[in-house]
Amino acid sequence: MVLTDASADDYRQVLYALMPPGPAFAESDPLLDGLAVEFARCHNRIVSLIRESDPRTTTELLSEWETDAGLPDPCDDA
Repeated sequence: MVLTDASADDYRQVLYALMPPGPAFAESDPLLDGLAVEFARCHNRIVSLIRESDPRTTTELLSEWETDAGLPDPCDDA
């Protein structure tokens, strides 16, 4: 499974594709544009957290992974 980031434009295209066709709906909707930005932000944060769940790819949770592994060793004087 490949985890990829999403842009607001990706979500904007999906949201506008879900709208019913017809003249009753505007070409541009500020609500859908705002939702697209927020959905992309949430999506990218979820992808980031999934990457953090692997100690080989972690950056934010490195200190937690070190604690779980018992690093640094209490016998080490350094």
